[in-house]
Amino acid sequence: MEINDDLVHSGEERALRISKLLQLISMHQNSIEQHQKAGSPTMITEQYQDLLTERIAELQEIMQEIGIQIHLDNFNNAA
Repeated sequence: MEINDDLVHSGEERALRISKLLQLISMHQNSIEQHQKAGSPTMITEQYQDLLTERIAELQEIMQEIGIQIHLDNFNNAA
């Protein structure tokens, strides 16, 4: 069976994007927690929450494209 190079390439790109999104989600959540602990202005944590929400939505969209549905409670409830 011959594997289509375009499929492999697109799969690798998708895997890299998913990995990067998971890193960003973790970083945004950590930033939210640190700013909350430091008593930073609410506007700062809200900005990180907006970024977190965008990254989660992007991850969910990519996963749905390949038939996988994800649910990330802890990330949305962290802030």
